[in-house]
Amino acid sequence: MNKKHKGKKIMLIHMEGESSMPFDLLGTIQDEDDAGQIHVNWDNGSHLALIPGIDEYKILTEKETRKLKLDKINENK
Repeated sequence: MNKKHKGKKIMLIHMEGESSMPFDLLGTIQDEDDAGQIHVNWDNGSHLALIPGIDEYKILTEKETRKLKLDKINENK
């Protein structure tokens, strides 16, 4: 990952050792540190970092992010 992902949405698949972090949890990428950890503001209020190669996640494309927003709008109607 690089700095160009800052602000992008990310979906958690699995976070090692964190059972309170559910599959499909969404968040917003805040930063990547010198150790390569991806710092995320999770939608559940958590601020845990992801460790590439250990944790599993997907950085969402703009199209995927738009679809999620539309689905949420339609869900609330």
